[in-house]
Amino acid sequence: MKRQTGIARWKWKLGLLLLFLCLILAFGWIRNSRRQSDLSDLLKFDAAISAHYGEYQFNDRLIDSGDGLILKIGRGQRVMGVISIADDPPLPLQWVKPVCGEYSFARVSEIIINDSRFTDQDVGLLLTFPELKELVLSGTAITDEALNEIATLDQLLRLDLRDTQVTEKGLRKLVHCRKLRDLDITHTRASSRVKDYLEAQLPDCRIYW
Repeated sequence: MKRQTGIARWKWKLGLLLLFLCLILAFGWIRNSRRQSDLSDLLKFDAAISAHYGEYQFNDRLIDSGDGLILKIGRGQRVMGVISIADDPPLPLQWVKPVCGEYSFARVSEIIINDSRFTDQDVGLLLTFPELKELVLSGTAITDEALNEIATLDQLLRLDLRDTQVTEKGLRKLVHCRKLRDLDITHTRASSRVKDYLEAQLPDCRIYW
């Protein structure tokens, strides 16, 4: 009797484990399908996308050249039209990758879009990746309307809005991006007033105007 009870408990635990694994796989597959679809839509533009599994390392790309002069280093060449994944998944996830897909658990860390066809209506594609750390939208056709959604990406560390039509009204919404460290609003319709406002609200953020 005790042996039958022990076997029943073992089967019950095994069943729960299998159910848990099935739920993980289903979640991963659904997540991968959604993310892959939106990534494909983003790559219809002149875009480069980077992702990673491991810890993200922020590089402010500034060097002290001496005499108090600080230089900003370029981000280096990016191959447009591709998605690059910086590292391999950890061992526990390596068996999931073939089943769920490449992007089920990889975190998208950087999206670069330099395409005048990218408009406010396309910004919703970015919201699939709330983990985003760096976003470059220079030369796109976005306006203040896009900043309503961009401001919800509260993990952003770097945001490049050069050569866009954003104004003071929209830029003020970026105060919700409390982790911002680097903001480029050169060649926009921003005034020195909004620069001063953002510097006061985001004291750890370096703003280029």
